[in-house]
Amino acid sequence: GPAGAQLVVVRELSQIGMPPPCNVKSAKFSFKFKPRNPLAPIRIQMVDENYRVWRGKAVSINRASGRRESFSVFDMKTQTNRLVSVDSSRIVKLSYRFDSSHADAYYPPVWKDVPIVGGGGAGLLNGFGCGNSRRYGHGVAVGKFELAGGENSDQTAPRLVCGSDGVSALEFAGSSFASMPLQAIPVYAGFELRMKLMPMGMEGEEGLVDSGNQGFQLYLNQGVPSAFVALGNLIAERGINETQGVTVSGPALKRGEWNELVYRFDQRHAWIEVNGIAGEKKPCMGYMSNADVAAIGVAIKPLKFFRGKIAAIDIRPFGGDAAGGSGTIVSMPEAVPFFEDRFDRKGWMTWGPHGFAPVAGGIMKVGDGRIYLSPPCATRSPVPSGACEQGARLRLEIKTKCPGACRIGVFAYSGGKCTRIWSGKFPGSDKFVSRAFETMLTEKADSIRVAVEGRGEYREMKISRRWDRAYSIRATPGYQLTADGNYEPVTFTLLKNGVPVASPQLVVDGLSAYDPESGAVGCAYAEKGDAAKFLAAASKVAIPSPVNVLYIGDSLTHFDLGRNHADKMAYFLNKTNPGMVNLYNYACRGDHIGNVVSRLNNEPKVRFKERYADIWSRKYDWAFVFLGHNDTKASSSKNYAQAVVPPDRQEKLYRELIAKLKQKGVKRIILVSSSSSDFSICEAQTRGRKGVH
Repeated sequence: GPAGAQLVVVRELSQIGMPPPCNVKSAKFSFKFKPRNPLAPIRIQMVDENYRVWRGKAVSINRASGRRESFSVFDMKTQTNRLVSVDSSRIVKLSYRFDSSHADAYYPPVWKDVPIVGGGGAGLLNGFGCGNSRRYGHGVAVGKFELAGGENSDQTAPRLVCGSDGVSALEFAGSSFASMPLQAIPVYAGFELRMKLMPMGMEGEEGLVDSGNQGFQLYLNQGVPSAFVALGNLIAERGINETQGVTVSGPALKRGEWNELVYRFDQRHAWIEVNGIAGEKKPCMGYMSNADVAAIGVAIKPLKFFRGKIAAIDIRPFGGDAAGGSGTIVSMPEAVPFFEDRFDRKGWMTWGPHGFAPVAGGIMKVGDGRIYLSPPCATRSPVPSGACEQGARLRLEIKTKCPGACRIGVFAYSGGKCTRIWSGKFPGSDKFVSRAFETMLTEKADSIRVAVEGRGEYREMKISRRWDRAYSIRATPGYQLTADGNYEPVTFTLLKNGVPVASPQLVVDGLSAYDPESGAVGCAYAEKGDAAKFLAAASKVAIPSPVNVLYIGDSLTHFDLGRNHADKMAYFLNKTNPGMVNLYNYACRGDHIGNVVSRLNNEPKVRFKERYADIWSRKYDWAFVFLGHNDTKASSSKNYAQAVVPPDRQEKLYRELIAKLKQKGVKRIILVSSSSSDFSICEAQTRGRKGVH
């Protein structure tokens, strides 16, 4: 009561961060209490009627529980997510219940110098991981503040009520709020925030939880929940001109009813669930830019208040189920290199005024602080590698020797836009040091380049895609061509060694999909055009039973995978013969009949040997062989007198290939003649460039 004292039992994260006892006055009394978690350090503190704080000595009764829990964190050094596993006694889980049996809400005085909301303030509470602030207490502080117009109102503090349904809650009147401890919303860890609430307004925007526009915001817009997290790593990459972050939304709440609202952020994706129904997942990884004290029931900038009741709030670290060693990295898919630069030919181009950094002895020397860009490392066309797809996980490695700080990054180009994805800054070094940076593409790109910034020397660059190659994603249909632009829905299937995976956790975004665990990516293609002539041709082909179709070819069949002539054939045959055609395209750019036969015979030195690794993992009904351009081309260095594969050798190798296909059970073999080229144009283009085909 007013003449007595509030007793507060505080659970601390660490004894090291605790301030010592006040040692001003003393009092003796005894009491018994049962901590919710008996494993934590505790201390006694009292707040008297004048709001002076008295605190006692900390007592640690912590004992390791023997149970380990895992959650995801953002690693500032590698700029990627890590799964950590620690004893459960070390994990802070905030669990607030607003009823008479829990002291989770109390009423401190007004501190007007804390700018939580415009024109007023609320009590700041204990800061996690940074000792105590000068405002003491714990739990949820319910504070009155001065309205921006200068009018004091008792409606600024939510009331503790118990409804006719027997549920106790804090009731927010549309001008009230409460505040939680500093960093109640984790800055570096994935987290789950769960609320039990009953909205009564459902008009315009209403704030639910807000730690500032550079932190985390959860709000309602016409009853639809949305959440925004400001990511410091994105701001570092793209600048602070506009807030960089990720916004997600969930299904609408029910007015006048209790709703279960859950926000989840696992350092890979963010999403909202309402009453067990999930909204769209969006890629999200990083650390919170500048989280402040968390206000409940209000959006801070601008002021938007919640009208309704909140019965419970739970916040816990989130992001992993499998336990590992403390601080260990998640078991990551293999890093598959797709581009390397040994700096033995040409330096990289500057960003801005064009110029090239000099190279000598396998070292590129950068003499200024400008950005230098590699040649394109990967493209979606003509031969997609998967490295440019949404969800692709990339690892960049390079050795640097820079006197000052430097950074490395990936520049992703799409539709005339460039997205810069930077690592953090690496400290200077007087000797070569291996640097590594990992990231994930949140949007598909047409091409990507590697960037460096910092005066010094660079060598041995390699960029890889993290991908377990046992996994792939199949799109059905993978290609569509329609006259009106209306496309049928695409179904994505995660495969492991060609077999569908049960209950996959795919992230699907329109015509793209990816699997966060394996690193597999997939996409479908949809085009608008005249499909009538293709359908007319396909309708003449009757396919009574399913067929597996093998394609062997050169760049004309390898380029534009997913939307080239082979994909179109399969699409239109499946339109007129639904589900009957399965296409398997093993074409290799630059191929001639000699390469094909050598690869089928498993000869060691043939190019693209790995492309045929699983070619005989299934049986084929049809086989298309479309070669010839590279076989018959002639070089100006030999006065166009000799083909790459002479005619007599071509015939011998074709017969060998046909025999091999028949031996493997192929029932129908179609040899497609190469399309003709204009010799005069080819000759004119190569005249004067000796040695060029």
